[in-house]
Amino acid sequence: MTQQRYELQRALGTAFGVAVGVGTMIGVGILRRPGEIAKLLGEPWAIYAIWLAGALYSFLGALCVAELATMIPRAGAFTVYARQALGPTAGFAVGWTDWLLNSASLAYGTIAVAELIPRFWPRTGGWTVPAALLLVASLAFVQYKGIGANSLAQQSLSLLVFLVFAGLIAACFLHAPASASSGGGAAGAGLWLLAFRSILVSYDGWYQPAYFTEENRDPGRGLPRALFGGLATVTAVYLLINAALLHIFPVATLAASAMPVSDAARLVAGQSGDAVIALLSSCALLSMANASLAGGARILLGATRALPGWDGITEVRNTGTPWAATMATELTAAAMIVSGAFDTLLNLAGVLLVVLYSSAYISLVVLRRREPAAPRPFRTPAYSVVTGVLLVSGAAFLCGIAMEDGRTFLAAIACIGVSFLLLVARRYTRQ
Repeated sequence: MTQQRYELQRALGTAFGVAVGVGTMIGVGILRRPGEIAKLLGEPWAIYAIWLAGALYSFLGALCVAELATMIPRAGAFTVYARQALGPTAGFAVGWTDWLLNSASLAYGTIAVAELIPRFWPRTGGWTVPAALLLVASLAFVQYKGIGANSLAQQSLSLLVFLVFAGLIAACFLHAPASASSGGGAAGAGLWLLAFRSILVSYDGWYQPAYFTEENRDPGRGLPRALFGGLATVTAVYLLINAALLHIFPVATLAASAMPVSDAARLVAGQSGDAVIALLSSCALLSMANASLAGGARILLGATRALPGWDGITEVRNTGTPWAATMATELTAAAMIVSGAFDTLLNLAGVLLVVLYSSAYISLVVLRRREPAAPRPFRTPAYSVVTGVLLVSGAAFLCGIAMEDGRTFLAAIACIGVSFLLLVARRYTRQ
């Protein structure tokens, strides 16, 4: 008797898409980056400008991804677009890179939450790795329960993060303002480049709803709304957080802070500040980790579907969960937790993300030329201008990083190159 094979379920709406985008983007980046950006750029106008530049770059990217996702409504996003436009080898390389980044985010998120637990439960000090592994297993259990449980968990965590941030922002603006001060003058081009790399990582995740396109009840309408709704929400939060920090701190004080949001919570909430920031950090990190696990499973599913000999990884439970891909992502993250390998990948994230984004923009150009009559429920406005700006700016960014930080650039290229070795090894073992 042939075992029944299940498919992903069209059970998700716009609310889940917004929640998964917000939950992926709002993480440790906004808790730490404002101080780093202030140190690099030194002027309030420049701080706002770089955060807006990151939002604009992400918005233009979302225009392209919205067209691709509604044209090819399959799980996996970047890997699926690259495979259809550039072939299976390029598709797998893109999927491999994207999956590793999601696995690293899962590992990092659970490790960070485990490090926060002793604030509430001091006896757990020294048990960071076992606690992180337990958190990964718990998130996998949520995925095992099905797409409904995952949707509820993601929306609840994202809403809680948004509410805590809103409360903190309001408290900052109600606090007495800092004395007016100026920064350290105009920053050079190299500092703007480094600042933009940090901003890219902070906005990373705007595309997360596209991983779930195949499960969206109405991808033609719901997916664009989820992409732009999540990005607009996070942009507003990021700008308001920076405005709140600049309201209560002089620029020099903000630039000297390693955790400015934490310092702001202590200033406006007194002794309760540590509890507030621990709650905010834990919820944000768990939301990011849950989205990374679910998204990573869809990436792996999309990357291996069209490859011979990978049938086992494409198994879907009757609850709509790609369980084999989820387990592979969980176990990879667990290995990263134990070995600490996720730190290396996160250091490469700024470069790898631009490569991923660029693969989508190149795919859009190729598919517009090769398949002009294909159904496109959403079409990128000013397509040639948007893709041109994105590809030129992406190339300029990569060239700049290659000159400023050649070691990181080469390490990122090597990481992508491993995918080709995996394909060769897989083909050899099947012969």
